[in-house]
Amino acid sequence: MGPLDDDHSDRPVRGEAKTRERILDAAERLFAEHGIDGVSIARITAEAGQRNASALQYHFGTKTDLIREIFARRMAVVNARRLELIAGVDTLPRAEALRRIAEALVLPFAEQVDGGPDGKAYVRFTAQVYATPGLRMWEIVRGRHDEGIRRIAALVPWLLAEIPRAVLRERLALTTTLIIHSLAERERMLAADPGPEARAALAMTTATLIEMIAGSLALPASDQVVAVADLS
Repeated sequence: MGPLDDDHSDRPVRGEAKTRERILDAAERLFAEHGIDGVSIARITAEAGQRNASALQYHFGTKTDLIREIFARRMAVVNARRLELIAGVDTLPRAEALRRIAEALVLPFAEQVDGGPDGKAYVRFTAQVYATPGLRMWEIVRGRHDEGIRRIAALVPWLLAEIPRAVLRERLALTTTLIIHSLAERERMLAADPGPEARAALAMTTATLIEMIAGSLALPASDQVVAVADLS
């Protein structure tokens, strides 16, 4: 084949990759705005500009498979950033280590907030999945770019051995809920008006979450909480 010959062999592959991205973008945005149960596969397909009604099923399978792929696309970046932030945490003094863990929980997710008209809607999408009955987010994403969160789940009881594990598990679960819904609300603000006021609110929420989480993880467990934990 000469240098001027036109090789079209990879065009179908590139075309399929673009189609997948368009479907993922459309699904993420629609799910974020209307909820998981409020969006049909047909609407996602149409929004992605696909004339073939079965395009989504061909590329992804079921709606749950599609949700899993939306997470995988964003979580690769989140996980890498999380692992970067917790590197060497086990060598730090406890207060500093807990601060770093709080940063690793909050910052990688906060950095995904995008309120632009053509930007991501990942944080709001995550909040919608988290709030949908019948969908268990951690089961959907388990084993896919979750090494950072699993390492944090092991580091926290190691650092806070005096606090019952059941208490720490509950604190981490509540922390996750707080992070997701607080940052989703900031993304909604940015989507409505991506100006300096909304950007400042995002920065304040991010900094406050880190401060609150670092402090709350280390709080001594009260006798009442320990008694409840013993029953669980």
